[in-house]
Amino acid sequence: MAKKCFLFYVLTCCFMLAACESESVDDGKWTKMKITKVAFVFPSDGGMDSCQVKNYKHWWIADAYSNDSRSGERAIVPLYPFDTLQADWFTAVVPKGNANWLLLETQPNETGLRRRASLLMTAGDIFKTITIEQNP
Repeated sequence: MAKKCFLFYVLTCCFMLAACESESVDDGKWTKMKITKVAFVFPSDGGMDSCQVKNYKHWWIADAYSNDSRSGERAIVPLYPFDTLQADWFTAVVPKGNANWLLLETQPNETGLRRRASLLMTAGDIFKTITIEQNP
């Protein structure tokens, strides 16, 4: 019985060690995102624009901040599954079916102040900031 337990213990250890050594060499080495446009400036009457990540099939909104110079910077929470963001003055959407695109739309700016926002986009373990500005 002791021999069987010892053999079982040795085989278990061998399998565990083999599992630890089978990690991919590429873990943690993500290719830099190739994005068609990362900085947007909208006129005061609002507008629409878009960008695309070229080398990933999909991305999503990880984090977002907005600043209208009056209320200071504040976080905006993207809606699960992190493909839609609705702020007071702009909307950002990663459309289903075209998940490597980001569509932006701004409302007219009647505040008299410059508006700024930043979106942190991710495709896994790789991140890129998209900036949005709107003139007063």
